[in-house]
Amino acid sequence: MILVAGRILEPPPVLYKNKAPSLTAGASWNMMKKQFAQPGRMTKWSFLTLGAASFPYLDLFMKALRDCGLAVEAPMSPPGARGFKAPSPPNENDSDTSIMRIFQEMSKAGVKTLLVILPTNSAMIYARVKFWADVKYGESSSVQWPPTCY
Repeated sequence: MILVAGRILEPPPVLYKNKAPSLTAGASWNMMKKQFAQPGRMTKWSFLTLGAASFPYLDLFMKALRDCGLAVEAPMSPPGARGFKAPSPPNENDSDTSIMRIFQEMSKAGVKTLLVILPTNSAMIYARVKFWADVKYGESSSVQWPPTCY
């Protein structure tokens, strides 16, 4: 075993809007009640629910983003819908077909950032969604399943 000398570094100062300092604890920055100094815009984004998954907290999600200072537009959706919806793949062999179709539809609509809500914590569905979002369509995506969404 090799011994290596080390030291604990102090966290760098991070200033938010109005020069508000960050509250660091345990190597994380808590952004509660903080806004970005130079906020970005969240445009051309949407959410996708698979199978029985739902996203009843859309308004709270958008409010939380706005509370951080982000300018958030309404999510893109097909006509008459709220977000995109796709059936949950019934098995591993069918996963690419159903997920591929919805990504083709979202790509045509111009979606660039995507929040995906899974019906379960299935590693197979997660992996296929990330493959289609990140690799095939180059969309920024965050994949969650219901217990982590609220």
